[in-house]
Amino acid sequence: MAKRINISVPDELAREIGNWGGLLNISQVCQRAISREIESLKAEKQDRRKFLARIREEIRRRQKILVDLANGIGVKDGERFMDETDRLHIRSYLEREEIPQRPEDPRQLMKVYGSSCLSNHIIRRQMIRMIGRIPTPETIPVCLDMVFDCPGFREDDYWMPANLAALMTQVQKRKGISEKDLSTLQFKPRIIAVLIDGAHLLDGKTRNGLEGFYREISDAVETGPDATWRFVKEMAKPVRHVGHALICDFLKNIGFSDFVRVEGHFKEEFPELMNEKQMTEKKQFLVSLELCRELGIRPFLFDHIMYQWGRYKRFAPADEGGGRIPDVRRWQ
Repeated sequence: MAKRINISVPDELAREIGNWGGLLNISQVCQRAISREIESLKAEKQDRRKFLARIREEIRRRQKILVDLANGIGVKDGERFMDETDRLHIRSYLEREEIPQRPEDPRQLMKVYGSSCLSNHIIRRQMIRMIGRIPTPETIPVCLDMVFDCPGFREDDYWMPANLAALMTQVQKRKGISEKDLSTLQFKPRIIAVLIDGAHLLDGKTRNGLEGFYREISDAVETGPDATWRFVKEMAKPVRHVGHALICDFLKNIGFSDFVRVEGHFKEEFPELMNEKQMTEKKQFLVSLELCRELGIRPFLFDHIMYQWGRYKRFAPADEGGGRIPDVRRWQ
């Protein structure tokens, strides 16, 4: 039994068919061509499944190695190489696959913002020297007190967004830092600019409570990746020295697991994926989310595995290190 279908062809091809039609069995030609194409698609789909399975296996392998390192498995007695904050995060986010809890008040939200958006490697390196570990929302007040000699940072009420903006303005005046200075990459002016701009932004976003802000983020995520990226851009626009990557860091650190940080270790670990010479941050973000969807891995988990692997892969056991993600150019 056969089913009739109609096809359209360009005018030029139609003329050629007219010239040679007596020598062609159009039906059989079309059947053979369509059958070949279907078989090709089936093979490609099967290859894609195998390819994604290899990537998933390699990512999980890295996750296990990192968890072992954080728990001291395979580590020489007395050897200490892992930052304590990283160790705790690996055990929480990679071993138990938890995600950060959403702050329940604006003060905690502002502290998460501070620890996330001041995580530029230059600022972070100096803060690590001060407290001996990567700053967290719990320790960022101590760091800022040490930077500016201002005990007010240790008082919880000063972390209300409007209060923090006022405190930073006082610190700026006391230190004799001009508005022009805030546009530079100098250590202290840069911190002041990031906190003043972020405090004003979050004061506006949370004026009617945290739930409205969280609903705004959720709506963007539920609308789709393009809307999610637009939200990231809008959040980053009014804040000096804070780009899309740090805003993504902040959003995932307040419990929104559909964000990935589009720089650094991700590009290092997936050079084949980021194969366009001038791939935009937006394209990196969208490709990252699509890959996570295909793999069935939460973006937050994927992002954290890539970040920690980039930091600690050199400490992996000799027979476990150096695993490569398969060539992913065909995946795009």
